[in-house]
Amino acid sequence: MSFMEDDPIDAQLDKQRRVQLSSRQAAVKRNREVVSHIIEVCCLLARLGMPFRGHDESQDSTNKGLFRELVDHQARSGDMVLKNHLQNAAANCNYLSHEIQNEMIETIGSAIHEEVVRRIRHATVYSVMMDETTDNSTQEQVVIAVRYVYEGQIEERFFDCFATIDTTGEALADHLINSLQSDELSLQQAVSQSYDGASNMSGAYRGVQARIKNQFPHVKYVYCYALNLNRLLVNMCHGVQIARDFFGLVEQMYATIEGNAQRHHTFTTYQRQHRPHATPRKLAGLSDTRWNCRAASLSVLMEPGILQSAVETLESIAASASDGKARAAALGLVRCIDFKFILPLVVFGDIFQRMDVVSTALQGKKIDLMRALELIESLIEAMSGKRTDETWRKYVREAEALADDVGVDSTLLPQRRRRVSVRIDDNPGNENHQTPLQRLKTDFFFPVLDHICGDLRQRFPHEVFENFSALLPRIMIDNAQVAKRRFSTLASDCEVLGVQPQAAAAEYEIFMRDLALHFPNFVDCAATPHEIYCWVMRNGQAYPNVELLYKLLLTIPVTSATAERSFSKLALIKTKCRSTMSGDRLRSLLNAACERDIAKGLDSEQLVDEFAMAAERRMDLIL
Repeated sequence: MSFMEDDPIDAQLDKQRRVQLSSRQAAVKRNREVVSHIIEVCCLLARLGMPFRGHDESQDSTNKGLFRELVDHQARSGDMVLKNHLQNAAANCNYLSHEIQNEMIETIGSAIHEEVVRRIRHATVYSVMMDETTDNSTQEQVVIAVRYVYEGQIEERFFDCFATIDTTGEALADHLINSLQSDELSLQQAVSQSYDGASNMSGAYRGVQARIKNQFPHVKYVYCYALNLNRLLVNMCHGVQIARDFFGLVEQMYATIEGNAQRHHTFTTYQRQHRPHATPRKLAGLSDTRWNCRAASLSVLMEPGILQSAVETLESIAASASDGKARAAALGLVRCIDFKFILPLVVFGDIFQRMDVVSTALQGKKIDLMRALELIESLIEAMSGKRTDETWRKYVREAEALADDVGVDSTLLPQRRRRVSVRIDDNPGNENHQTPLQRLKTDFFFPVLDHICGDLRQRFPHEVFENFSALLPRIMIDNAQVAKRRFSTLASDCEVLGVQPQAAAAEYEIFMRDLALHFPNFVDCAATPHEIYCWVMRNGQAYPNVELLYKLLLTIPVTSATAERSFSKLALIKTKCRSTMSGDRLRSLLNAACERDIAKGLDSEQLVDEFAMAAERRMDLIL
């Protein structure tokens, strides 16, 4: 009669079902822990831009690659989840194959990209930056970056990367539009676009910026300020003969000394003699495309003992080198390093150091347009202020001191006077005789400063974004009527982006008074647009249109430096040993390497869910 004492059959079935369910829940939990730990390894390597695979990933291999080695290391270091998995998992279900690695990498990259898209939608408006480069596999890679304001903070993020054969303005513009549309983003919400000076990007008729403006006239174009400043320096160096000759000598000095390991060793040996407590330096080369590289090159030469070490190295090469061309080049350089070389070195070293400060500031991710224009205006004033006889005499004194340290005679030989034809002027007393230093001042120093100041005013006109100055405290205080007029025009121009001009004008009048009464440092004109924007956000929705206009100002990029920075990550990821990488894997790795903060904050449980739903899995990962 024991069957009479057993539970009813339905109760027994229900109990068995609960046991099976509990067992399945435990298996799913265990499987998810395993996959979560493996994804964390992938995320770490992706964030650091490190390679995953080795030459041979078999169990007994000594070259498994970082991914397999890290998994094994964690298992040996106390990670019991991975240890049990590696001991008990079937060979076809260990989730360590290169196919699984790719799927996990794409899961991580997609999660980062979706977070960036979510932030763009939250911001409602954004700007785009785009640039192109050739990678290690000789493919043309195009990078798209975005700028927006998220929760009061300015952010510039990597958005997309693709390979292309057609680099015409039409093709690149289509790629840009399609990339945004694939995430349901439209350039209708874009504030501005920023590219470099290449004709296919910045061309006035067929460039990307022109084609975008034809379809979306409200999208303003910003020529990369950092690149523009660099082009100014390049043009100045090519346009002033003494500057052109000087930088030619600097480049030749770099090629002669640093072009050979033995010569570089000689250079460092002399540095240790003249600078026993300093780390030996390497001369920096010049390039027309590297932003303000001339400042870096001259800063090395200006350090105490460096120029003297370089001269002694050239003398050693000229005396003992076995290569006839190197001896001839070194001998020529030694003869050319005289006071007419040292004086431009001192002048350019000081000028370029100040321009490098501005160039570095312009490349910051959080700099706004008005601040950039203020920096350019300050640079113009600084350069104009140097165009004095007193500044010239100061440079001459510094050059004489440097020449004494190097052992160079600071006396300039007078040039032979050219006789003026009597047909031009028959009175010899009218001839203007200049000393060599005076000739250098009029033929070199003043033309360099005039070229820089004139080019700065021409390349960075304030009129293009003049109406945004209505958002600056200085304009509100100095001339309220001008500020109101500019603000009215600005609000009308931005109507397509959601600004209501009439309501904005009413808000602005009250906003100026409220700002003067309650915002710190307003009277001193020390408040930045970003600080004012955050203050408006904290004070509720009293000025929605004014708040939007400040957001538009902060959204406009100053440079395309973020796209350039992505190229640095591209070079670290797609190396010569990984040159076949392309497509989704490359894009996902770039996402993780460029946006480390987002990658580090990803939810591992959500990543496991997305990985599980991407394809059918041998391991049970979802209940």
